[in-house]
Amino acid sequence: GTPNPSTSTQLRAEIGETGIAFENVAREWRCKYTAGPSGGPGDSDSLKECQALLSEYLPKLKDLPGAKVTRQVCGGCLDFKVSIVQPLEEH
Repeated sequence: GTPNPSTSTQLRAEIGETGIAFENVAREWRCKYTAGPSGGPGDSDSLKECQALLSEYLPKLKDLPGAKVTRQVCGGCLDFKVSIVQPLEEH
């Protein structure tokens, strides 16, 4: 078939001789929050603070070239994670 121009010109990097190659770079910010008085995330003050901090920086993160930002919250292990993925050529 015909090569797809959007993928054939992407910058790729390899990690030594591992056979691992990649086109995107990801950074993850991870922290633990404390459960609220109910024992869960729904009334957690620290989870609210995590979200407020993300809301403060989200516009700047989204302005990074080609960046995709996702947030993950786990009510079981009390993780609050933010992932920022960028194409290698923009990182």
